[in-house]
Amino acid sequence: MAQVITSLILTGFLGYIPYKYLVLIGLVSEDRQTINAPILLLFSVETIIIWCTAFAFVYGNIDISNLYTSEFITLTKLSIVFTLLFILVIFIFNPLIINSIIKLVNITRMKFNLDKMSILDKRDELFNNNRKPVFIVIRDFENKILNEGELITYNSSGSDFDLLEIKPQKFKVSNLPYEDDYYTTHTIIDLKQKVKLELYLMKIS
Repeated sequence: MAQVITSLILTGFLGYIPYKYLVLIGLVSEDRQTINAPILLLFSVETIIIWCTAFAFVYGNIDISNLYTSEFITLTKLSIVFTLLFILVIFIFNPLIINSIIKLVNITRMKFNLDKMSILDKRDELFNNNRKPVFIVIRDFENKILNEGELITYNSSGSDFDLLEIKPQKFKVSNLPYEDDYYTTHTIIDLKQKVKLELYLMKIS
């Protein structure tokens, strides 16, 4: 087991897990067309540090030759310690650190009268409304309504609006006033698909 983990670390595979986890919880965006090599490298290095920490905790050193002379119980202990540290750092520590850094940067930017910074793709930032409803009206460039309703799911893996699941509502979203205290509104123009997206992001659940 320990040898398998070592192999996965050396190939960089385990470094992808922290990155993918941050994508899934909505802290960062993922683009299917590019690979963020620096971030993946950073997480791969972090995984190696976790492995070395677990190794040092069990053996008192980081001599890799210990893997081939250790008893099964020691290798099992090493695997358990690494797994616990990996879960603690990747699933708890990393999100807290990233959130704290973003908040600190935005506080500093606000003092200099600058807009808030986000590491999310603009579409993810608008469509993912912290579990609050997002209503949408899709129009063509002739202002004809193609669809309207509540946005349920969307494909965030690319830079285009490839997939939108829209749930029809009992009311017409297009009849909502563009300005209201209950929601914020945004208009996105997709020149490639030749559509306009009118978004109504609810402020309350």
